[in-house]
Amino acid sequence: MAVEAVLFDQSTLLSPKDHTVWPGVLEMLADLKAMGLRWVATSNEPSSTIGPRLQRAGLTPDALMTRSETGDRKPSPKFCNLAAQQLGLKNNQLVYVGDDDRNDAIAAIAARVLYFNARWAHPAAPPYGFDLAAPASVPAFLRLFLRRQPRWHLQLDEKDGDGNPVSTKALLSARREWNAEITNAIKGVLKRGGQNRIGPVRVDDLLLFHLLTTIYLGGLHEDVDWWTVYPSSTAGKVNDILVRFSDQYSKLFRDRFLPDLLVRHTNAETSHKVRAQGRDPGFINQANTLHLNPAHRGNIRKKHVLVLDDFTTDGYSLEAARLLLLRGGARAVTGIGIGAHYSSLKIQTPAPGLMWDPWSARQFDAKDFRSRRVDCQVDQQALKDFESLIDEMRKWKSAPKGLTPPAP
Repeated sequence: MAVEAVLFDQSTLLSPKDHTVWPGVLEMLADLKAMGLRWVATSNEPSSTIGPRLQRAGLTPDALMTRSETGDRKPSPKFCNLAAQQLGLKNNQLVYVGDDDRNDAIAAIAARVLYFNARWAHPAAPPYGFDLAAPASVPAFLRLFLRRQPRWHLQLDEKDGDGNPVSTKALLSARREWNAEITNAIKGVLKRGGQNRIGPVRVDDLLLFHLLTTIYLGGLHEDVDWWTVYPSSTAGKVNDILVRFSDQYSKLFRDRFLPDLLVRHTNAETSHKVRAQGRDPGFINQANTLHLNPAHRGNIRKKHVLVLDDFTTDGYSLEAARLLLLRGGARAVTGIGIGAHYSSLKIQTPAPGLMWDPWSARQFDAKDFRSRRVDCQVDQQALKDFESLIDEMRKWKSAPKGLTPPAP
């Protein structure tokens, strides 16, 4: 699955003052055509007005999506939904480029279509979407992140001993044997909160763009209701980068972010330190130090919760989150780690008859859970694709924030 078409609000193509083409738009559209992408002009005005206006400017869209076609006005999601139908595409094969957070952004979000801010048409920073600095940034971003097949390095879709689904994914490998430079840079960002760079590339921006577009292209966002971040081993702490990511981008899919859904009530042993001592931290290390926040008791019932973590080794953290959320009434849980150390994970199943309140602290014993190691589906091409992405980004003069393309 890859993006195949771009929707543009007419004001991102033509200046509202005199309806002349914004500088760089003709080149952008030619680049999109060369990539095999179609484009759609959208407007709350009728097609009888917009069609001739675009024609006079020398612009020929593959389709018009106006109030004439939709019978409605933005922010109706019909502009995206009908465009997808007309082009024979799914919604996550579209992106929307707009300049109005009250109409364009909400129309895209309501249809769960990835939204971009055209900063050349509206310089002020709006609250939603990716910022694109210039028209040339549109094909540049698409070429890097959205004209590809979504790949997870590691996936596990299984059932535990009670028949409950286990869905765990990891974006990349965390092992230095794969690529020491990349893994060290990612660990420096996620574990120490630095602003590591690989050449000119700021790793946190690149990593999170890659994560979000992988979620989008794979359609995972379509079924998720809530996003949350797995807490750090120290009580009261969370990964600030993953919190920023979840808070900003869950909104693009009409989802909500619950930063405090999982509560670390007591410090857990730090996994990497325990393993450095030659010990296995064990699942109980997570189960005995975690519970759900009772303030959200009514929020997660029959909902699909996406849990983000930085790294997974045996899967203890994401399994602790899964069991708590299912016990708390969630319909489904998907766990995502940025990096995975192993190619197998341990699935946990409560012992027969074990009952507990997931909303309060509880001390378990090792006999309370049965553990089973399961091999995951591993895609090495996901790592090669990310290395290729890094190589492309080395050609840029600056990090992808703002997405100013490299000089010719």
